[in-house]
Amino acid sequence: VAAMVSDVHRILTRGGIFMYPRDAREPEKPGKLRLLYEANPMSFIVEQAGKYVGICGQGPSDHPDLADWLVAQGIDSLSLNPDTVLETWERLGRG
Repeated sequence: VAAMVSDVHRILTRGGIFMYPRDAREPEKPGKLRLLYEANPMSFIVEQAGKYVGICGQGPSDHPDLADWLVAQGIDSLSLNPDTVLETWERLGRG
């Protein structure tokens, strides 16, 4: 559906995954979640419901400090590029 609140409700009641799509009207612009007023509030609700919260994207692989920050914020899982997995795990394990 790509309507975040209804999709999160469906995920909580039936399971699933939320993916933010590109806008077909502007295909050159990638889809994105706004962290402050979309991702954080919905992640809090999902976490309070006892579900896992994860993030997938290029950011944690390209910016190691972002991966550190996401884990500090309580993100349960990260999706990483294969060439950065070991380095990121080692760094997060030391933190």
